[in-house]
Amino acid sequence: MIMNKLYKFNHEEKPWMFLGGLGSLIAGSSFPFCALVMAKMMDILGKVAIMDEDEFRDESNKWCAWFLYISLITFFGTML
Repeated sequence: MIMNKLYKFNHEEKPWMFLGGLGSLIAGSSFPFCALVMAKMMDILGKVAIMDEDEFRDESNKWCAWFLYISLITFFGTML
């Protein structure tokens, strides 16, 4: 009941509320993805003894690029 009154009061700001909610979802979902990428990177660092140098470099570069992608998406999500 109170939420309906508040929503009607702020009806003009509906697009801004949508953008704020979308930005919150993007920024909040970046942390689990960052944890997954960190776990994958730690797995690769644990296998450094059994991988050759080129394979290790390729895999670590791939997951470092994922960190960059996540940080860019989080940046733009936060700026919404």
